[in-house]
Amino acid sequence: MTRPRDLTLHLPLPKTTRRALVILEFACVALAVVAGLIASFSMTSVFLVLIVAAMAAAACHTRLALSIQNIAQVSVRALDERQRDARDRAFSRSLQILTATLGAMVAYALAAMVFKLWLPAPEQLWLVLWLPLMLSTGLPTAFVAWTEADTPPDLEQRWPGAAP
Repeated sequence: MTRPRDLTLHLPLPKTTRRALVILEFACVALAVVAGLIASFSMTSVFLVLIVAAMAAAACHTRLALSIQNIAQVSVRALDERQRDARDRAFSRSLQILTATLGAMVAYALAAMVFKLWLPAPEQLWLVLWLPLMLSTGLPTAFVAWTEADTPPDLEQRWPGAAP
């Protein structure tokens, strides 16, 4: 049996902080999509909001990945059984949500054509495609960050001077 390798940088966060970052990440993604839809009507200041919101979402995602040792993105051989199970559950749930999102987008597009509802203009189409892309990259890490328990403190931190 191979020993799991060290996953480089690990900067743990409390569960409540990780959950707040998950909410903030996807709020920034939603803000970026809305700002992009508005900015397509040639408002330069709103385009700046899109850029800042997308960068904030990326920063939240990066911090979350570091807090959970990035187990959603590393090789399976680098993980122990518990981490593999958490990763598998996260990918499974993410795929379910992504499938539902894409299904809802297709259903809306069909309904919009039949009932003459609003559809994005061709220059707005990149935003429609950007949302599932952000979901597919962000959800696995978000699920692991949301569900993982807090990292227990080391033995030395709990009992200074204790022998290992």
